[in-house]
Order: sequence, then structure tokens, then C-alpha cells
Amino acid sequence: MGKLLADGEKPSLVLALGFCGGLSDELRPGSLALAKRFLAQNQEPVLNATRAFVDQAEKILMAGTVPFSVGGSLTVSNIVRSRRQKRGLAKEYGVSSVNMEDYWLALACAGAGVSFISVRAVVDTVHDDLPAFVEEFASADDSGRGLDIALGAIRRPGNVLSLLSMAKKASAAKRSLGTFAGNFLSNIAAGGIPSPV
Repeated sequence: MGKLLADGEKPSLVLALGFCGGLSDELRPGSLALAKRFLAQNQEPVLNATRAFVDQAEKILMAGTVPFSVGGSLTVSNIVRSRRQKRGLAKEYGVSSVNMEDYWLALACAGAGVSFISVRAVVDTVHDDLPAFVEEFASADDSGRGLDIALGAIRRPGNVLSLLSMAKKASAAKRSLGTFAGNFLSNIAAGGIPSPV
């Protein structure tokens, strides 16, 4: 992304939309996490989102019906599966959400002088333990191992229930994210681009 931002015309904003894990009690499946600061495990410095765009996104969220939280985003290198891990990270870093991309996107944007914000929809909450096969599947290479893991997961009745529950949560998260994205982009198209602060 850094090369993309360095070459050619720079955008006025990079908006990251995606899914995350909730680390705050107030975040439920389908809630939105608007990040105002970005941290990564064992990385310095703490990076901040562009305040004017965070304020604009927060106004749009307040006018809507989707529950949301404004807080810090922690970037990790591996999926955080257990409730215990999630609570530990929330306490250690003082953040409300976790994902695997935000910090690196924010760092690339900061290096290029481009505004950055992130809004992510919660799929798994601080109260959820993710099944082991989720991490195994995410770390599978392209050799076909991912298919083997997926097939093995659905052969166990408990995993099928977990998959159905995750699908329902992902669907709610997708709807929330789509609603926000539509409203935010409509606001930008109508001339609502603030001056970066």
C-alpha cells in the first residue's frame, strides 16, 4: 500500500472497512468500531486517525441506528480466539477492537501524508471463544490444506453449530458495515469532505 500511495496522485482519505473482534463489553455482533487510534503488539508509535474524518464518521453513526463504539484498534499477527486473550489485550492496550490490518494501513498512510480512518464491524465479541479450526483455516497456505480443514470442521456437529452462529454474526456485521459505508460515502459525495486536522 505504501508504494501505491507514493506513486501518482494521492487520495484525500483512505477508509478501511472490514471485520474485527470486539474487546469491549459494549460491542456486540454487528456493532461498529470506529478507531481513533491504532496500536500494534510490540510496535511504536501509537498512530492516530485523522480527527476531522473521525468526527464526521461519528456524526453519521450517531444519526443512525447501528450500535457503535469509538476507541482504539489493536493490530495482531494471529487470530485472537479466546475470551481470556481478548480481555487480556483490552486491559494491556486499552483498546476496544482487534484486527490484523489497521496499524499497517495507518502507518502507510502516515508515511504518505494521507488521511486514514477505520470502521469495522464486530463479528466475535469479548464474550466469544472462536473454535480452533478458525485459526487453522486462516493460517492455511494455498496447498489445499484449507479445504481439508474446512471439511474436517463440518464433520463435527459442534463445529457446524459454531459455523452457523458465525455466519449469522457475519451477516449482521456485513449489514451494519454496508449501512455505514453508504451513508459515509453519500456524505462525502455531497461535498462533506472536511479539512484534515
